Amino acid sequence: MALLGTAIEALGRTIFPPVCVACGRPPCEGGHLCCDCGAALDLLRAAPACPRCGSSSGPHISAEGLCGRCRASSFCFDGTARVAPYVDPMMQMLRRYKYRGSEYLDSCLADLMIRSLEQTMWHKDIEAVVPVPSHWMRRITEGFHPVMALATQIGRRLNVPCLSVMRRVRFERHQIGLSLSDRIRNVQGAFALRSGVCVQDACICVVDDVMTSGATLNEVAKVLKQAGARSVYNLVLARAGQEQATLGIA
Repeated sequence: MALLGTAIEALGRTIFPPVCVACGRPPCEGGHLCCDCGAALDLLRAAPACPRCGSSSGPHISAEGLCGRCRASSFCFDGTARVAPYVDPMMQMLRRYKYRGSEYLDSCLADLMIRSLEQTMWHKDIEAVVPVPSHWMRRITEGFHPVMALATQIGRRLNVPCLSVMRRVRFERHQIGLSLSDRIRNVQGAFALRSGVCVQDACICVVDDVMTSGATLNEVAKVLKQAGARSVYNLVLARAGQEQATLGIA
């Protein structure tokens, strides 16, 4: 049976040869990206980012490394780890994963997220992983919950529980294309803790795919902090800019 399985796998690769998930060219041996896209992603991953909100950091940052918005704003979450900015090739990888039936990428993407998480000062403090929930109506219509799949993989790798403790209490419109103020209003009161859940004094890592304004993750962190969580950190695949949100890119 093992030989038969190997033969079928080889036949499948012959009929449907693997391609780079970002650009469609032949990938590097044993990988999901071609050499050019892999090198581009490595450069993006190495770019400096604000430790609080994950936005790309320029030269004008505080001594703590915070960006201008974080110096002027008060977020409920304590920090953010991101893999890369929401530009190619990360953008194409994420779109293929979410919208083109490429669920097999969850392990590859989770590995990238773990590598980014391990560069933080707080990764060893994480006691539980919590995915940003989607509304039950979206789960039915879309049929795939990528954030839950990623969170499950991450919890397994960290050897901590992946807890579906949050629920979306109303079906709000998508954040895509909304201004910063509209995004904040759109998610106010959208989340609640499930009944009987205790997060008292816990250090929680909230997982999402893309962070743009931070409004959704801030609302989730607010609910968790109000329920007694000691600290709440974010782990995301990509960090988009507010200009991308208003253009409907993220």
